[in-house]
Amino acid sequence: MTLRMMEIAFHAYSCGPVRRVLALLLVVFLLCGCQARYLPVMAPLDDQGELYIYADPLPQEANRLRFVLQGLTALRDDGSEYPLSLRFSEFSNTAVVRQTLLASGQLPPGNYLGLVVRAQAAFLQGEEGETAMLVAEAPGRLDFTFRVDRKKASLLQLRFDYSQSLQAGVSFAPVFAAAVPKRPLAGLLGYVANASTNNITVFDKKELRVVGMLATGAGPSGIAFDARRQRAYVTLAREDGIEVIDLMAGDTIARIRLQAGDQPTGPAITPSGNLLLVANSGSNTVSLIDPLAAMELVRLPVGSEPHSVLIDRAGNRAYVFNSLSGTVTVIDLARQVVTASLPTGGEPLRGAINRAGDRLFVIHRGSPYLSVVNLTTLEIVRVFVGQGMSAVRIDTRTDLLYLAKGTALEVFDPLGLYPMDTMSVDTGIAYMAIDGDENNLYLVLPGKDQVAVYSLDSRKRIATLDTGAGPCWLNLIGER
Repeated sequence: MTLRMMEIAFHAYSCGPVRRVLALLLVVFLLCGCQARYLPVMAPLDDQGELYIYADPLPQEANRLRFVLQGLTALRDDGSEYPLSLRFSEFSNTAVVRQTLLASGQLPPGNYLGLVVRAQAAFLQGEEGETAMLVAEAPGRLDFTFRVDRKKASLLQLRFDYSQSLQAGVSFAPVFAAAVPKRPLAGLLGYVANASTNNITVFDKKELRVVGMLATGAGPSGIAFDARRQRAYVTLAREDGIEVIDLMAGDTIARIRLQAGDQPTGPAITPSGNLLLVANSGSNTVSLIDPLAAMELVRLPVGSEPHSVLIDRAGNRAYVFNSLSGTVTVIDLARQVVTASLPTGGEPLRGAINRAGDRLFVIHRGSPYLSVVNLTTLEIVRVFVGQGMSAVRIDTRTDLLYLAKGTALEVFDPLGLYPMDTMSVDTGIAYMAIDGDENNLYLVLPGKDQVAVYSLDSRKRIATLDTGAGPCWLNLIGER
């Protein structure tokens, strides 16, 4: 119950309509009264850069070894050391079974000579149980030159060297090899917005591995892709702006300023890439933006606390989900005017449009009913699906409806809207996306700072990716 309450508080603060006072009070109460996992809300980088370190699983020959790290520091070329925050400290073949985020930290810009590794304990499994090994008192040094740039994030990948770490079979000094992950072609990448640590995790959707980090402004709350021009537009909820990222270069190239207090979220872009819409949850408006000119064209009033925007596949209409007023605003994109306000009730969060483009499915945070909107007549039918909806996605290949509720992911028949299958997930789901190339379903899990990847063929989890803190949005090149 406590973890679920923390997820709700964090989601309110960072990824949805921002009820800041209530969210902060709830977080303070939880942190003072229990041992809930702390979700930091960090300031964006200013004069510092940041470093993320991921570790590969131990090699097979290390299946009898278990060791614990005491610390990890970055060694600058002037000899100074800067401690990194460890995400975990124990290594074994059961504790580290995939690529895992090991450590991170903000560092002064400059050139670095490598890392300093300090071990605390090591054990070797034998026929009669574990035997403690002698651990070298002097810290080990991993020589690998890298650079940290101001307001940018860097990423290193570590691989444990078993043969070099054991000396005569009785003493232990951890030895790692470091590398900068090779970045694949842009068409193979996915991006996760981490609202709490102000960055974007970049991953290879074919290899299902993290390959980079992009630093952003404060509170990235959503991403919209212009695949044709290879650009990403990132809404910054705590800076009232939109960051423009060149996906080929992996760098910020522009900043679109909005009005103070807008708290933008839930961006969407037309198929042509010529019009960007942003829900301004703080000012109850939607900004229609020319993304190439980086200029707001018009600002339309909508309902209270707009949470997200959905554009139909033809690029004719946009639907704005206003959580506090319980309405969905319909916008004619050609005329850039509001044409209707649909009363759905129940705090609408997001929506999905079926393959034929004639039905809109709306999920609600405060209602157990799914609203089904006839997009020709705008008539609404409500279908009972149960409380706790948080994310929705339609697979346009099969028209199946995927609905996240609490720690479960339910699959619904597109016509009768009856549940066909249920997949159990170990924490709440904030967002979903489907990869059209690999036929995988991605689930954003803010309670664990992870993304879970499921095969739509087997409906089994095939990978888990560690992200920054507070992931709330995910975009894929080749998404369907």
